[in-house]
Amino acid sequence: MDTDLQRFIKEFIKRTGNEEMAVLICACCAGQVEAMKISKLDLTSIPNGELLVPTNPHPKHNLFHDMLLEPRGVDMSENSANICDECLLDLHRKRLPSTALANELWIG
Repeated sequence: MDTDLQRFIKEFIKRTGNEEMAVLICACCAGQVEAMKISKLDLTSIPNGELLVPTNPHPKHNLFHDMLLEPRGVDMSENSANICDECLLDLHRKRLPSTALANELWIG
């Protein structure tokens, strides 16, 4: 019985620990997303990245390889960006994610 209780406590701690509860910023949509639902991609490897190029450029846009991305989701020291599963799925399907900043959702 004690071993079951200990196992449940260990599992609870694992699932509610810092690593599991961490959130990151998606560079594509600027959403705060659970870390386990984020992929870290090289900026040059973002699928169909041309979809993230703004159609109406603004001087204050943060462009990375011409893509409009949220700087808090970009790590320039590693030349990478955090992309959430939802945005990544749309990009793989050659669709502009509906919540992407490049989808006229950048407000400055």
